[in-house]
Amino acid sequence: MRTRGLIGAIAVLLLAGMATATFVVSATSDNADRVAISELWKIYSESAMKRDAAAWLAVHEENAFKMPQGRPMFTIAQIAPILQEQWDRDAKSGTLYMGIDCHETSIHGDVAWCMGTYVKKLRPAYGGAPSTFDGKFLTVLRKQADGSWKICRDCYNSNVPSGM
Repeated sequence: MRTRGLIGAIAVLLLAGMATATFVVSATSDNADRVAISELWKIYSESAMKRDAAAWLAVHEENAFKMPQGRPMFTIAQIAPILQEQWDRDAKSGTLYMGIDCHETSIHGDVAWCMGTYVKKLRPAYGGAPSTFDGKFLTVLRKQADGSWKICRDCYNSNVPSGM
């Protein structure tokens, strides 16, 4: 009888240890994914500020959808051929600052979503007060075969009222 109780206790301890080990692996994996997603947002904003279209495009899936306020949605593939040329023209008008604050990230296997806010400031090249735009976003990301994360759906809109 004592042997059965001892075997039962050992089995419970082993199962508890396996459950804890699974949790630790999961938490570690989740933390690595959160760090990778945080790095994605850093690359997103830094590449926009540097007007580096290749780096900015690289954090998106090729057929990622962008859903801006007041305009039709489009895919990254549609804008990729002209983005650097557009950003080069934009750079002549001033210096861009972009900050992204992801308030919430929820990871579900190979899919994650982020909700947060952004601010964009354009300081005119020839003086004057900067223009400031702030807004919010809800973005869906997908984990790639190499373990990296990329944006696959991006919905964003400004807090600045439109000129209606």
